[in-house]
Amino acid sequence: MQFSLKHILYVVFMLVLWAPILQSEFQLIDEVKLGGDVRNTATNPTLNRKAWFSGQFQKEKADYVQQALGFRNSLIKLNNQIAYSVFNYAKANGVIVGKSNYLMEEGYIYSYLGADFVGDSALSSQVYKAKRIQDTLKKLDIELVIALTLGKGAFYPEYIPNRYLKNKNDTNNYEVLSAELKSKGVNFLDLYDLLLKMKDTSKYPLFPKNGTHWSQYAELLVSDTLAKFIGNLRDKPLPELRLGEIRTSKTMWGTDDDIEKGMNLIFDIPDLEMAYAEYEVVEGENTEKPKVLSIGDSFFWGFYYYDFTRLLFDDSPFWYYNRQVYKPEEEVKLVDDLNLKEEVESKDVVLIMITDSHFDKLGFGFIDKLYEVYFEPEIYQKKLAIKEVKKQILNNKEWYENLKKMATEEGRPLEDVITENAIYIVNVNSSKE
Repeated sequence: MQFSLKHILYVVFMLVLWAPILQSEFQLIDEVKLGGDVRNTATNPTLNRKAWFSGQFQKEKADYVQQALGFRNSLIKLNNQIAYSVFNYAKANGVIVGKSNYLMEEGYIYSYLGADFVGDSALSSQVYKAKRIQDTLKKLDIELVIALTLGKGAFYPEYIPNRYLKNKNDTNNYEVLSAELKSKGVNFLDLYDLLLKMKDTSKYPLFPKNGTHWSQYAELLVSDTLAKFIGNLRDKPLPELRLGEIRTSKTMWGTDDDIEKGMNLIFDIPDLEMAYAEYEVVEGENTEKPKVLSIGDSFFWGFYYYDFTRLLFDDSPFWYYNRQVYKPEEEVKLVDDLNLKEEVESKDVVLIMITDSHFDKLGFGFIDKLYEVYFEPEIYQKKLAIKEVKKQILNNKEWYENLKKMATEEGRPLEDVITENAIYIVNVNSSKE
């Protein structure tokens, strides 16, 4: 029996057509994994009359089939590779391909350009509050430290595409905020300026080509600088961070290619030769590990993963974005579940370390909340009362279901309805007092 070209093409076409379905059903081949923040949240919906006629079933089924499709991950990688190799385009949220193929996140570019500048007044207000808080904590023998650092946009402006540079503003949040912190006498560690000054003199790269965070080498330098700053401020030296042997490699460790991993490409992008140092922490007779409350963004993770919150600090927590509480060997907690005043006053140092894309709010609202604790207690207590009533609503099934029904009938978000009712209850109780 002879096979013509059309028979062969037909067989190939049918294989291509059925392969994803067969793979989805039987998992014939181990699928490649995707990097980055990938969330497959769709579930196979249950068919019922209401879901069918409302269209909900069809939508949820389409989402599920799309996520469960065989070879989906491989097809995503292929599509992303074509976009990058052919069109010089990064199919990752907020990522752009800069000059010389440096990968960058747009948020840090906009911060450097001043596109997110919130104005002198807003920044001055934050610094005013920080200074009053610093003075108050000082009386309790607690130091407030604010460390500002930079993202890749400010560190590598020479690699920002020209289409962004034409929109550069006269100033940005860093220029105003750093000047205010210095002039008002806030305990201020300027890592932004320090890293820029080290850029041309450092033997090793301080930022990778295909990652968004500092290099491992830079993280260790920053950690050492931070420890010495706090030690000098308290006149009590912290344990010494000593660097050992430094090895260089074009095979990336840790987060040095985190942007590239999130792009989900088939082929690796060439990297810079990066430095990876061995280190040790040495305690002396006069050294002291302070209890530190650290509030920061993802740039603090290096300090945390090197275990410096225990080696340099005294078993201290990290409040990630002022929302989640991380502490080694403990379950993640929520900041909202803690007593802010008690947490702060149990520490020796309160550290806020933020990157330039987050300079609009010192500590992601931490300064505002702590200011209310000490200087606007009525407002703070009312917010606590509202939060407590909201918890009661969530724990009272009948109350919760009634508000859920109300939200549906009025076409409003359930959270808004719950908050509105909590505020009403608190106001009524306050008027009775």
